[in-house]
Amino acid sequence: MRRDEICDRSRADVRIRVTVDGRVLYQQAHHPSGLYADMNSIGVVHVPMSAGAHALEVSVGDTHDASEWSYHGAQRMDFPAHGRHVVVFDRTRGFQWF
Repeated sequence: MRRDEICDRSRADVRIRVTVDGRVLYQQAHHPSGLYADMNSIGVVHVPMSAGAHALEVSVGDTHDASEWSYHGAQRMDFPAHGRHVVVFDRTRGFQWF
């Protein structure tokens, strides 16, 4: 006979922090999708930027420890007036800056 055992399938929330020129402008947790919260987390973040060069840093945490940031990406980017850039994160490819 097997012992009763609870097997939690759910994943940890994915936390995203966006820092621009040394100031944290966004920090939020995104819940995993799926019926049992065991699918990927998807987050889309819009951060308004003024024209000019800015130092961007994006941190992603995907563990149950809220103080742990597992992935970091940093880039200096020039923003034209009314333009935009996109940062995409995928665990297998890392950060991609467009």
